[in-house]
Amino acid sequence: MANPQCEDGYTRIANEILEHGLAKINLSAYEYRILAVLWRKTYGFGKTEDTISVTQFERATGIKRRHVKKTLDSLVTKNIVFKDRKSYISTYGFNKDYESWKAIQDNKTITYKGNTLTEKTITSLGNTLLPIKVTELLPIKVPTKEKRNYTKEIHTFSQTENSGKGRENTFNQDAIDILSSYPKIVARDTSLKSIVKLLKKGVTKESLLQAVSNYKQQIKSKGIEEQYILQSNNFFGRDARYKDYINSPEKKLSPVELAIQRCKERGDY
Repeated sequence: MANPQCEDGYTRIANEILEHGLAKINLSAYEYRILAVLWRKTYGFGKTEDTISVTQFERATGIKRRHVKKTLDSLVTKNIVFKDRKSYISTYGFNKDYESWKAIQDNKTITYKGNTLTEKTITSLGNTLLPIKVTELLPIKVPTKEKRNYTKEIHTFSQTENSGKGRENTFNQDAIDILSSYPKIVARDTSLKSIVKLLKKGVTKESLLQAVSNYKQQIKSKGIEEQYILQSNNFFGRDARYKDYINSPEKKLSPVELAIQRCKERGDY
């Protein structure tokens, strides 16, 4: 059983960094592990910086070399770690000025557009959507979970204004209004894309809002626990569960009526 004691050695870190810096940012597990090694190599020996090779980080953390490099680059980009390549091996140090960190902190967050980090201010969290104007879908390259360094393309919503796409703007703004009313928002971008597709197919905004309202009534009347509430990406997405709630919950449609209703929505009736 491990039994570490301060008498055997310890690393000094200011409480202010822990309370006002690290406690208020979102870092990945790899980033925390790299920071732990950096603190040990610097503060642990009474230094503010040290020449540390990628191999040393790799051996100390057990993280693969390519992930070590990416993690270090991420920490440098966020201004949490500074890097100075004076020789073949880079010198690294911890930036204790947490107010200059470009990471999630207080009411600030980082958004990714391609490989570029940009900062914006947010006013709310959780399931509340921000009042943003959406105009078009932008492709973003994101790494897949495969072992090889493949990438796949996903889409998110641009927050920049763009003229000449009035109908597209209306679809996207309606999608935000509809999703904002849903009780359990999961996979926000996927849900928005699904709603936009439904609107383009001819399903009205009023119908989708009514479906959400009916489902919320059912949740309240039946006392459905939050863990059993349908996720937004399932409600509007491939499962198309919204169809079960377009009509008033008091009016139970027969299988034939339900089939006719769905044909009308697809434009086949």
